[in-house]
Amino acid sequence: MSNYNTIEEIKTILDETIYAGDWDLFVAKEAASTMATKAINQLKFSGTKTESTQENEFPRDDDALVPDAVRRAHALEASAISRGADPEMDYQAREVKSTAFSGMRTTFSRGKEDHVIAGITSITAWRLLLPYLNHDSSLTLSRV
Repeated sequence: MSNYNTIEEIKTILDETIYAGDWDLFVAKEAASTMATKAINQLKFSGTKTESTQENEFPRDDDALVPDAVRRAHALEASAISRGADPEMDYQAREVKSTAFSGMRTTFSRGKEDHVIAGITSITAWRLLLPYLNHDSSLTLSRV
């Protein structure tokens, strides 16, 4: 699978953030990049792939290149993964709002953030991807 950025491109993007040092120390950069690409690819985007045979969801429609916002989102998501963010653990952790030992009380959260439900751990990456998501939740039924 090809990723949205090379390891060097991720570093260049992250050099503009506070996460550059963390990325430099991380060993499994390729694995984090691949996980970030897979997380992005499983989202439902507007439009169609430019080529039906392409591996990744971008570029789309008539675009020849992956949008910069998607490439930045990929780098930020890879960085979040490199710092230990795990979508499964984030999802489960948001279930419990508070706990108490004496009296055995546990309070559960009523809702989850959309980005956690979608499997994107970085809220900044999520905000970059939002304009490309298919927000159409309508369902059309017809009788035949």
